[in-house]
Amino acid sequence: MPKAGLFGEVKKQTKINRGAILKKAVKDSGIPITEVARRAGYGRVTYYTHIDNSDLKLDILDKYATAIKYDFRDEVPEMVEYYERKRENSLSTFEKIEADRDFWRDEYGRMLKEKNEMQKKIEFLEAKLAKK
Repeated sequence: MPKAGLFGEVKKQTKINRGAILKKAVKDSGIPITEVARRAGYGRVTYYTHIDNSDLKLDILDKYATAIKYDFRDEVPEMVEYYERKRENSLSTFEKIEADRDFWRDEYGRMLKEKNEMQKKIEFLEAKLAKK
């Protein structure tokens, strides 16, 4: 959809071709296409499908970024928000792991205390039976 600029003129919003950006980044990396695709977890044919996709998903682009050690944030501004969400998700996942760890630590402590109390009751009853 066209965007109104200053003084009311209509500016065309340029759509970023993510596939073309990926193609250039891979070419500039000097790493063979087969190797880049393998590192990203794809096959060579899939790579060609990806570079033909102007609206390539950000998670796919991120896999290639890791494979060629490239930062797409300058060419694809949406990557900034993508990485922020990814970081927040990993933090929330880490927080969930910590909460789970704390739960099981507390549960272990509770069960150990219960086991010790039961052990004392058993020893008491065994001693009582031995006296009879």
